[in-house]
Amino acid sequence: MAPFTPVTHNDVAILATLPKASILVWLKIRIYAGKGKAYPTRAKMAEELDISLPSINRAFRDLEKRCLIKKTSAHEGVKNNAYTVIKNDLLTIK
Repeated sequence: MAPFTPVTHNDVAILATLPKASILVWLKIRIYAGKGKAYPTRAKMAEELDISLPSINRAFRDLEKRCLIKKTSAHEGVKNNAYTVIKNDLLTIK
């Protein structure tokens, strides 16, 4: 059975302020990361979510700008960047 990734009331309130592509990307990263880091390729996410690659790129920029995800450099043997989901207070959302 796959691990459960809880979504809080605060998460839903934050998501309600985001564009659709940002919501889907954030949820997908949250699922991939579980309690750790996610290493998704943007092309794979575009394919899985049936969203254009430019929209995926905008969503990643939007989520990073809003501090909802954090990009870290790729680690040895992995070409993709790693992303972690950041918990935020609604007051930090712009």
